[in-house]
Amino acid sequence: MAESDSPRSFGAPDDDLIPDPSFWGPSHAAEPGRHRRRRPPGVAERVTAAIPNRDARTAIAAVVAVLTVTTVLVAYRASLPPAAPAATPPATSPHPTRPVAATPRRVVVHVAGAVTHPGVVTLPGGDRVIDAIDTAGGARPDANLDAVNLAARLRDGQQVLVPSTTDTTTTTMPPTVPTSTTAPTR
Repeated sequence: MAESDSPRSFGAPDDDLIPDPSFWGPSHAAEPGRHRRRRPPGVAERVTAAIPNRDARTAIAAVVAVLTVTTVLVAYRASLPPAAPAATPPATSPHPTRPVAATPRRVVVHVAGAVTHPGVVTLPGGDRVIDAIDTAGGARPDANLDAVNLAARLRDGQQVLVPSTTDTTTTTMPPTVPTSTTAPTR
């Protein structure tokens, strides 16, 4: 059997299996100051390499950091629910005012006394006493209109009493019922 035909064992040193050191190129690991090959620069390295001064790079990094923090804070504030408006104290005026109530659509009033057709009338809200008297047929000739405030606003359920000049209204005490001291008999 020839030497080339003989089986080889794996693990046995053989001069044919050791690679030639010149095949892989010169070894730089032993030389001081030499480094391995670097990867190509990325975007960040190219941008910072474009800025020549290290102080300028530091300033730009600080500006970017401030803008990032500001953006985060603005986004956080926008995500919060709106705050309730602060209650403002009521303005004080030298003349006290009453709150203006909404006028009802219709008012029902009772017109009585010296009018042509006394009775209950329905009027639009905000009307005056004079409007109620006119709706009841107007005042009779013997009506004493000076005793009534014709400009007063009507309220629902109000009675408008128009006095007469011929009425003699005297204030009398109601009759008293005599009380008996004797007990009733059965």
